[in-house]
Amino acid sequence: MKRLIVASMAIAAMVLAAVFTVYIGIPLVSTHFHYERYLDPDETRAGYIDIDVRYANVTVRFEDDPTLLYRVDVVQYQPGWRHRVYVADDADSVGISICSRDRWGNPERTERVDIVLGTGTHYDIYIGHWNLNVSVVYDNGVRLGSDELRIDCTGTVYFEFTEDVSFGASGLYVHISSNANATLVVDLPPGMNGRMRMNPYSTIISQWTYGWFLVDFYVWGTASLDLPRLNIELGTVRVSFHLSI
Repeated sequence: MKRLIVASMAIAAMVLAAVFTVYIGIPLVSTHFHYERYLDPDETRAGYIDIDVRYANVTVRFEDDPTLLYRVDVVQYQPGWRHRVYVADDADSVGISICSRDRWGNPERTERVDIVLGTGTHYDIYIGHWNLNVSVVYDNGVRLGSDELRIDCTGTVYFEFTEDVSFGASGLYVHISSNANATLVVDLPPGMNGRMRMNPYSTIISQWTYGWFLVDFYVWGTASLDLPRLNIELGTVRVSFHLSI
């Protein structure tokens, strides 16, 4: 009887030890997620980036790499799958969509989304939702051709467009919706025209222009508005802008 009791206790101890070992062996779920994709050698489709997050810092920049489609890092406040990822892959575009909702569809807060894009294709980019701090810089030889950037959020938006871009017969359309505090810094490359129009109810905090003129009511533009051009549309925003050629 004593042997049976001792054996039972030994088995119970082994089971408990096994359970304990399995429990402490499970690593903590990460708060950092990384997504990366490269273009096929014969890829002709446009890139598509769709970011729908809340309470986050969102950065978009370009890297002089014609093979890179996107490199995205998502950092959450809490561990676990607190965002959703969808792959865009159709006849016209290839890319990624990220939404800050958990597996049951409940909205979540995201700490940061950092996006690096390549120079091998054109991009349509959408960024929203609530209380965002957005920074988008077009630089490093980014390739433009009927590209679009749409930012629809509350919070702050920093948009910079440098002369280190590549363009063909068309350019870039930028739309920044109402209720954002926006800062725009534009230095057009030779041969590219520009226009910026804003809602008359916008508040201009500061402005500086060189080679851009007030061509209409709340419309600024270069001497020529023909394509290719940078075409900027602003909703009712608080804005500071620095426009030059």
